[in-house]
Amino acid sequence: NFYQFLSHRASSSYTAADINRYVSNYLGYTRKPSGTSAGNDESLLYQEGNAFIRYQNQYGVNALMMLSLAINESSFGRSDLALKTNNLFSHAAFDIDPDGNAARYKSVSASIHAHAKVYISNGYLDPCDQSTRTDDPKACRNASGNRYFGGFFGDKSGGMNVRYASDPYWGEKAAA
Repeated sequence: NFYQFLSHRASSSYTAADINRYVSNYLGYTRKPSGTSAGNDESLLYQEGNAFIRYQNQYGVNALMMLSLAINESSFGRSDLALKTNNLFSHAAFDIDPDGNAARYKSVSASIHAHAKVYISNGYLDPCDQSTRTDDPKACRNASGNRYFGGFFGDKSGGMNVRYASDPYWGEKAAA
């Protein structure tokens, strides 16, 4: 799959309106959920195209790849966890206690912002993530705690999936 190995730094040419049309017209979600459950036409992704594009432009993180990850991790913006926490990406929802550990956000846009800035741009795409910086950027790669193994979804041998998810097929699913 092309997107499994595409760099998250590759900008998408789609617009916020394109993303919103995709969510509404193709996926069929025409409203935001009003509580902790979602009706057939409701998704937290509804009308969030501006946030995906804004943070792509601000942090250099591909908007469509963020959208696809949000779709994968939150069951199209409709999972119980996403609805309770506004967490489209399952940030900190570790396998041992996903509900208890998951990050909670005030809004869906705040979740997209944290994903673009903290998790992707300053985390998985940063060769010196969680490492002591030196004059030689190669010196800090893959240090203990470092999440950088390439700036793409990948698999268990390279890319984000080395440290992002326990599912060995997560990269393929996110890219699909």
